[in-house]
Amino acid sequence: MSGQTPSLSIDYLLEADPNIISVIPAEQLSLPTVNLEACPEQSRSRVVRGVDAINRAMKRPYIVDRFTDHEQRREWRRQIGETYGADARVYLETNALRINTINALLTGTSIILQAYGTQEDLRIQQAQDALRAAGHLVRASYDAMPALEKIEVVRGIKQLVCETLRLFEKEEQAALPSETYQPAVPVPIMDVIADVAVV
Repeated sequence: MSGQTPSLSIDYLLEADPNIISVIPAEQLSLPTVNLEACPEQSRSRVVRGVDAINRAMKRPYIVDRFTDHEQRREWRRQIGETYGADARVYLETNALRINTINALLTGTSIILQAYGTQEDLRIQQAQDALRAAGHLVRASYDAMPALEKIEVVRGIKQLVCETLRLFEKEEQAALPSETYQPAVPVPIMDVIADVAVV
C-alpha cells in the first residue's frame, strides 16, 4: 500500500457513495513543540513516537456517514475496499471520528505525560485526570452519540491534547505556573469531563 491515496478514486467515492453525508477537513491546530531536552534521555524516543501519533491523528478529517450500527459500517468499509481499492478503505479508516483516532490522541498524550513528569507534579496529575475523564466519557457514551456530538467531543479532546502539550513547550517550559492546570477546552466537553471525573 502506498502512502498516497489516489485523489481521483477518493473524490469519486466521496461524491458517489450515498452512505457518506459529509467530509469535514481537520482543524488547522498548531501543535506545541515539546522540549525534548527537558525529557529524560531514556524516554525521548517514546515522546517522539507519542508526538508522531498525535500529529497523524490531528490531521484526520471528520467523515460523517449514515450508519448507526458499527458492524454495518465495518462491512461497508470492507466493500469500499473491494470496489475502489485498499487506499479508499484506508482513507475511510483515517476518520477522526473513529475510536482509534481518539485512542491515538489520548494514549500519545499519556505517554508524553509519563515521560516528563512525576505523580508529585500537580500539573501532571491534573492533566492525567482530564485525559482519564475524557477516556471514560468516550468508553461510556461515545458510540451512542450523534455525529455532531462526536465531532464536538473529538475537537474538545484535540484542544485538551494541545493544552497538555503546552506544559512541555520549549519556549514556555520555565515560565509555566505550577499551581493549576486549566485546559482551554470548549465548555461542553469540559463540563462532561468534570462530571465524569466526579463519579
